[in-house]
Amino acid sequence: MKREIHPMVAVVLIAVVVGLVVGAFYYLSAPRPPKGVKYTPGVPPWMEQGSSYKPTPDYPPATSTSR
Repeated sequence: MKREIHPMVAVVLIAVVVGLVVGAFYYLSAPRPPKGVKYTPGVPPWMEQGSSYKPTPDYPPATSTSR
């Protein structure tokens, strides 16, 4: 005798598998900073609190400008 599964169980299993695949894709495709680097998205290094920022040629020193 062939054993059948309830259609609702099949729908729930498919939803869980699709959710896991989408979640894994989202997690693995998101950019992450290198290990040991504290990074706040959208905040430049010279504006972070307590940062030990050292100017480099591609990140010039902060200048105080008044608008």
